[in-house]
Amino acid sequence: MLSFDPSQLRALALDRAGHARVLGAPGSGKTSVLIEVAVGEILAATEHATRSGAAGFSLERELLVLTADRRAAGRLRSGIEDRLGRPIESTPARTFTAFAFGLLAREAASRGAPAPRLLTGTAHDEAISATVEDPALPAAAEVRELIGAEAVQSPAFRAELRELARIVDDFGWDPAALAQRIVEAARSRAEERISRAPDAALAARWTAALRLLVPVEQRLAVEHPGERSASGLLAAAARSVREAGAEFRAPRIVLVDDAQDLGEGQLALLAALADRGSRIWVFGDPDIATAAFHGESTEVLS
Repeated sequence: MLSFDPSQLRALALDRAGHARVLGAPGSGKTSVLIEVAVGEILAATEHATRSGAAGFSLERELLVLTADRRAAGRLRSGIEDRLGRPIESTPARTFTAFAFGLLAREAASRGAPAPRLLTGTAHDEAISATVEDPALPAAAEVRELIGAEAVQSPAFRAELRELARIVDDFGWDPAALAQRIVEAARSRAEERISRAPDAALAARWTAALRLLVPVEQRLAVEHPGERSASGLLAAAARSVREAGAEFRAPRIVLVDDAQDLGEGQLALLAALADRGSRIWVFGDPDIATAAFHGESTEVLS
């Protein structure tokens, strides 16, 4: 039998009917608490289904454990099964991308449509490279002029453009509308003594990159139909959850480990689940958030 300290016991005693935030530094045992909560939910749900003879009982409708990293998801699955002392048929712990993929695949199957496929970074890079080289595209010519023909063919540029596409997906922005907002912000900068808006040169590079995203997406739609980037999967899954009919049942409780590094796309999916009735429990330590270095918000834990 595991023993827990007073702070862990307080976390375990939290009301399962509400959302919760569990803070813990590395080594403090927060993941052990998460596993204990998960095991308690599994045992309670299984016992209730057995007593009531519930038809169509599905553990996936009761519990979902999420983390951003595939190896971490594997460790959580192993920890839950070790604590239970037996394997379980369902997959209680998975990455956000795997959950989004599974949700969209089930939705597609219900419509008789093919399942989505994950767009690889290599395929995305190839589409960017071909688009930048296209002499007939004004957006490509603008990027080559502003950033340099050699620079736009570098792996660093392709990685930055894929990151920009991820952010656009995560926030649900339209690239053209965002480009216009940047132009207006740069224009207003001249009228302000102190401004956080970009200067004209930086705004020009940003807007050129945003305009390039459109032909890149058009090329991908032709060359890789039905494929989505990881951020595209998250955005589509969040929309699917929000727009699903009454037959959709969100997991009763969602446990998220290492929540300090959640991005906007993952947060949007959690928000959609919460709106459909899921209780969200986040575990993590905002003081060790690495995503903040990439411009992500870590306010979910603070």
